[in-house]
Amino acid sequence: MIVVVVVGVVWLLVAAGAAVLLGRAASRADHEELGSELHWDMAELDHEVFGSR
Repeated sequence: MIVVVVVGVVWLLVAAGAAVLLGRAASRADHEELGSELHWDMAELDHEVFGSR
C-alpha cells in the first residue's frame, strides 16, 4: 500500500514539474512573439477597438 502512495506521489511531482516547464516555455514564447518590452493595456486596447460605449 505504501509503495502505491509513493509511486503516486512521484508521478504527481513529475507531472507538476512538466507542467511548470511547459508553462515557462509557453510564457517565453509569448514574450518573444509579442515583444517583452511592450506593455499591453487591455482597457486602452478595448477603447481603441470598440470606442466608447
